This record gives sequence, structure tokens and C-alpha cells, in this order.
Amino acid sequence: MADVKYTPMKNNPNFMVNNTKKQEEIKFTIEISKNKSYDSEYVEIIPAKSPQFSNIAVIFAGDVHDGAVGTNAVKDEKTLEFVRKTANCIYVPGGDVFNSVISPDQDRHADKYGLQHAIDKKHYQFEKILDKIPFVIDGNHDGQNGNRWVASGMSPAKHLADSLNITHIKYGALLQLTLPSSDYKREPKTINLFMFHCAGKTSGTAKSVDNTFKMAMAQLQALKIVPDAIFGGHFHSNSNGLFP
Repeated sequence: MADVKYTPMKNNPNFMVNNTKKQEEIKFTIEISKNKSYDSEYVEIIPAKSPQFSNIAVIFAGDVHDGAVGTNAVKDEKTLEFVRKTANCIYVPGGDVFNSVISPDQDRHADKYGLQHAIDKKHYQFEKILDKIPFVIDGNHDGQNGNRWVASGMSPAKHLADSLNITHIKYGALLQLTLPSSDYKREPKTINLFMFHCAGKTSGTAKSVDNTFKMAMAQLQALKIVPDAIFGGHFHSNSNGLFP
């Protein structure tokens, strides 16, 4: 990896990031997206390394739905406080940071205090841990009128990321994190962390997660990349931020 140029992450100098993408990977990904046997689901590859830490805590916060009636604000605050106090920690907003309502009759997604209030709140919260957030992933509730992405680019998640100078990921992300070994040999090891939300286009939450996962994995398989860990959002359970 000597020929790869790493620069400090723009909002976290403890992590070095390769901001240049290999042209052959880009070309190959474009070909995949044109192939009818694949979906246009795009996984952005983010090579990064840290000479500071041999181990790291990764917090994937999917489906906070800030602004929804069911949002667990206390749990969200405690999570962010843990991230702030933990030195070797990465916090990834994993989609549906906000609650751009798809349908008013969905009580669990009913609006509580308005999208602009939620944007201002998240801006204030994320400013405190700005050095811990490598990127923000879009969710199906993060776009205009409940669409993950529209031609006008009216995505509150993208707006928030841009205002804080954080990278915005439209679909999925593969974080290739290289850390020095904790053993006496001190040989670096790269771990592949695949993070995604979901398209939110198919009926049935679990089914839509499965479909999106298969689409993204098809691309990774074509690139001969096997993730070491997978973080997924969209599927609500008692373990996430939406329901206490």
C-alpha cells in the first residue's frame, strides 16, 4: 500500500483516508450498474487507517428517526455521550437520521416537532462529536417527502452532512479500516466494515432489507471483497432508537 496516498480525515485527524478511488474499480462498478442482472445499488469504498489505535469501537446508529413520536431521545443522548467520551470510537449515522414522513397515517412515524427542528438539533449534537463521524448514510426517511433521494437533492441528511463538512453516502459504504496489530509483531490489519440502510422500495421491512443487501453484496462479490462485519438499518426492533 506504499503507492497509496493517505491524508488526514477532514474532520478527524486521527484517521488517515485514501480519498482517491482506483479507476478500475469505478469503471467496473459502472459496468455492474448497467448490467440487468444487478441493481444500481452502489457501495462507496472508503479506505482509511489509524496509526493511533489498535482497536476501535464502532457505533452504527440506524433509524433514530429524530422528530418521530416514537423516538427514544434519552437513549440517543446516552449513545452520543458515550461516543464523545470514548477516544477510539467511530459513530456512523446509518440512515433514517430524520423522519421525513412517507405517510401521515403511520403513527410510529408521526411527526413530533418538525424536520427543521430535528436538523438543528442533530447539527448541535453532531458538532460535539464531529471528529468521530466519518460519514452519514442516507435512509428512506432522510429524503424529500420520504424518498431517500430526489433529483432536486433535497435530502436533510445530505444538507446536515454538507453543513458539517462530513462525507454523505447515498447508498451503502464499505469502510476499509487499517489498524496496527495489538500483538508484539505490530503488523497492520485491514477490516472491511459494510454499512447500509435500505432502499425502502419493497413491501415488508425485512424483505426490503434482504433485497438491498443482496444487491450490494453482488457488487462486493464482483469486486472480490468479503466484509468482516455487516451493519444494517431499516429493520426496526427494540434494540434501536425508534422504540424504547
